[in-house]
Amino acid sequence: MIRFGTKELLRSVSSGFYIIFYVFLVFVFSCIYYLLPSRSFYHATSRYEYGVMNADAKNILSDLTKSIKKNIVDSYNTDRPMIEGWIFDTQLMKVQSLSVKDFPEKITFNLFYSLEKNTDKGPIKTYEKKQFSVVPNERIVFDRVVYVSLTPTDTVNVLKSKFKHEPTLEELFPNSESFLAFPQPTLRLSLDQYRSLIAIGQGYRGFPEKVQGHYWRMLYFSAGIATANALGDIVPLTSKARLIVTSQALISLVVIGLFLNTLVHDITKINKNSLGDPVQNAWVESGYKKRLTALSDDFNDYRN
Repeated sequence: MIRFGTKELLRSVSSGFYIIFYVFLVFVFSCIYYLLPSRSFYHATSRYEYGVMNADAKNILSDLTKSIKKNIVDSYNTDRPMIEGWIFDTQLMKVQSLSVKDFPEKITFNLFYSLEKNTDKGPIKTYEKKQFSVVPNERIVFDRVVYVSLTPTDTVNVLKSKFKHEPTLEELFPNSESFLAFPQPTLRLSLDQYRSLIAIGQGYRGFPEKVQGHYWRMLYFSAGIATANALGDIVPLTSKARLIVTSQALISLVVIGLFLNTLVHDITKINKNSLGDPVQNAWVESGYKKRLTALSDDFNDYRN
């Protein structure tokens, strides 16, 4: 009966298995990090992920534009309401330039719109940009709809006109909900839109769990821990996260040690097989010498 000790058993495993297992652990721990609760990690550089942030911001701005248009159409029963003799064309209205640098105090965006009026001298059109701030904490949630308060911060007349009329907040954001107690107009958002708005604000502040690409951030972090090359741009904040990170570092160190041990053993074994056993080689060489000596003696006797 052959018995294997722990040392022999570990060496019997192929070194390639340890490489595959090492890479497998990187993906396993990245999934664990991904599933941890929000704010388990702080991402110091998430605000500089312009490609990801801009993609999410673009989707939010598109949803905001649709939401404001729907609110105006529902309130005026037309997509071209008349405001004090001026036609407000919702089809030309667009929300742009989302800013979350002051989150959570406020989120700022720009509203571009056009006003048109027919006069004796012909049609007059003016283009304007109005900047608003949304206060995320000042909200009311009712039937999966979120109402957040709006505050104007700036108005820029893009095409100057002496006939320009600047719509009031009440005209741009008509509020027909009688139960609301806000002193200023409100922006009506779906619950998903509000969560997306909060998510990009939190992502800018270093907690991008709800921003797209979060799994790849955790895979990058897991690979850094496994290879001892973590740069410190992602930092665990909770005790659970720190314990898991420490566990991965220790397990990775053990796997690397087993891989190196098996690799050295395999190389030694290959060298031994190619060179042969030194003791056996010496015995064979000694036997050949004796036979050659005996043959030489027999040949000399035959000659004599």
